[in-house]
Amino acid sequence: MITAGGDAASVYDSPAAFRAFIRGGGNIGLYEATSGALRELYRRHRPQRLLDIGTGDGMALLPALTEHRPAVGVVEPSAALLAETTAELTRRGIPHLAWPCTAQEFTATHTRRWDLVQSTFALQSLPEADKARVLRWIAAHTDRFVLVEFDVPEVASVWEPAWFRDCLARLERGLREYDGDRDLVGAGFILPVILGKFGTAAPTNYELAIDAWEALLREAGFAGIATRRLADYWWRPAFLVEAVTGAG
Repeated sequence: MITAGGDAASVYDSPAAFRAFIRGGGNIGLYEATSGALRELYRRHRPQRLLDIGTGDGMALLPALTEHRPAVGVVEPSAALLAETTAELTRRGIPHLAWPCTAQEFTATHTRRWDLVQSTFALQSLPEADKARVLRWIAAHTDRFVLVEFDVPEVASVWEPAWFRDCLARLERGLREYDGDRDLVGAGFILPVILGKFGTAAPTNYELAIDAWEALLREAGFAGIATRRLADYWWRPAFLVEAVTGAG
């Protein structure tokens, strides 16, 4: 579930480690909570046209499509992950469109409106300027946007001793959640993502605190924002943010 950011796509180009990562450890409960929250939102708002940006292999989206089954658009730059999602949508008979591109590429060219747009653990991969542009596009093309992201407080320097020690402790905790797949998940996904924060190249993620996400949403044009804690997780707690425009 990634949409851009330096060399970040490389950890998704061969998705075995990513697949093992999100299907193990604390991600099982995290994604169950995410899909359950999305399913409730679909039940409540009944969207007819749903757009998911940064779909990955559909682990958040697909379990949510059980009671209400809208036409779905999926945006995902990893061809391998996108193929898994679209194959399952086809198997279920859910009408869908798919775009194998980044969020930036998609929003630069598409003009269709959607009843609901969602993104789960994907927009963190965009640099701040790209986040702002993508969120402005979303605000102009839907009345309701649902974002699920981790609440990651800003730190002046990743080498600040207390933050560094906390990061190592969280990293160790996360790796311990995996047994047989620990080497695959650790070397193929967790370490490249986390250690990217300490390198000189562009990082894989540009995470934000939830209040910073709220500020970006307001700047993008959303008038009403509701936030709730969704799940605890070894890295940071996950929050669901529901934002509506003035017409929402």
